[in-house]
Amino acid sequence: MKKLVPSSSLPWLQHFARGAGSAWVLAAAACGGGDAGSEPGGVFEPQAPMADAPAPAPTMPEPAAPLPLPDDATANEGLPTNIQPPDALPSTPAGAGAAAECTDVAPDATFTCVEQAGWGKCGEAWMQDRCNASCGRCVPGGVTPPSDAVPPDTVPPDAVPPDAVPPVIPLPAGVAPVTPNASPQVRNLLAFLYAEYGKHMLSGQMESTWMPGGADYEIDYVEAVTGTLPAIRGLDFIEYDGVAQRTIEWWERGGIANIRWHWGAPTHGQGYEASQEAVDIDRVLMPGTAEYDSMMDGLERTADELAIIRDAGVPVLWTPFHELNGNWFWWGKEGPEQFIRLWRFMFDYLAVQRGLNNLVWVLGYTGQPNGAWYPGKEYVDVAGADSYGRTEQPQLGMFNAVRNIVGNAMPVAYHENGIIPSAALAREQGATWSWFMTWHTDWLTDENTQQHIRDVFADDFVLTLDELPSLR
Repeated sequence: MKKLVPSSSLPWLQHFARGAGSAWVLAAAACGGGDAGSEPGGVFEPQAPMADAPAPAPTMPEPAAPLPLPDDATANEGLPTNIQPPDALPSTPAGAGAAAECTDVAPDATFTCVEQAGWGKCGEAWMQDRCNASCGRCVPGGVTPPSDAVPPDTVPPDAVPPDAVPPVIPLPAGVAPVTPNASPQVRNLLAFLYAEYGKHMLSGQMESTWMPGGADYEIDYVEAVTGTLPAIRGLDFIEYDGVAQRTIEWWERGGIANIRWHWGAPTHGQGYEASQEAVDIDRVLMPGTAEYDSMMDGLERTADELAIIRDAGVPVLWTPFHELNGNWFWWGKEGPEQFIRLWRFMFDYLAVQRGLNNLVWVLGYTGQPNGAWYPGKEYVDVAGADSYGRTEQPQLGMFNAVRNIVGNAMPVAYHENGIIPSAALAREQGATWSWFMTWHTDWLTDENTQQHIRDVFADDFVLTLDELPSLR
């Protein structure tokens, strides 16, 4: 039986519990290949069974002491030495003189004193001796004692409600989102994935849009069978209609969205079949060609949809070019060097040029992960692999193969699966995937027995939507 405890009992959540209502999360004790192929839909490309790759260190490393993440931190670099956790920042002692005491000292490097005052935080205990000027505490010769109320003239009438502005959950030292100026929600989501990696596996379910019941067909099925909902909802820009809205609605229900894109080869149209057409990638990346113009049309449309999601304050687990090192999609047909050019081009356009700072970048290998296809740690937040082998085995060899590429610290996801991996076996074998994502329609309803689905979702190792903390 799963046991719920207040999130404030978990150290990594104590930081954001200051300014938000008490969230509830799962606390459960946790210990510690198979056939792979392309996803279903069209021609199934079976791969040879993969021998278990040499396992990395058998135990997960202890996370480093968390530090607050500054706005100017870059991916996978150490934090500047002058950045200190909030409790270590100097406070101004009372009676030291008005000139010193009335220079604002923000509680951390993320939000300014003006913002903290505008959100009504001046009365919080952790704001004592902080932001004295913005909080209206300045008087001749010193400051007034902390007040439970913010002076009326310091709160603009259209101030953002405190609950609408997320505090930032600290990430492990040396870890930062690869997205420039990542949103607080992205930082919280990535910090959550790091904190839970090796301890819990998040449940995920891919949606379809053509079955009875529409896009909720699989979600409703999981709920009917298990009495709960998956933590992560999988969506696809193969069809744009409703994806942004469903992503926002899922976030508002407390869930996490994972979007992939069956991108039709430039000049070949849209849809699954078009995504398998061959195209000259040199021409795709050459301005002035028809292939380049077609590619940019697709990228711009996708960026527009992701901007709607960004403007709603919603983060996305973004998995473009999935099954990248297979030879069935156009982006994988010309080898690793051309793929890496595509990945980095997309990253620059979405994250830099369009300012889409709501993306967690997920690299999705096939069941045969290959380091030659790795774009670099500056471009990847989470890596993963997939398998449609008809087994409940958690694919330890595939899991270790990804870790041999990206290291033991970065979360590794089972980004697509047919039969759901056994939670008990995953825990016992150490195949501690960050999440699984069961494919839609028959892969959920026919390949997985209802009892197996119930067993996985009821396991303490697996997190469902109702067990997620607020990441807002």
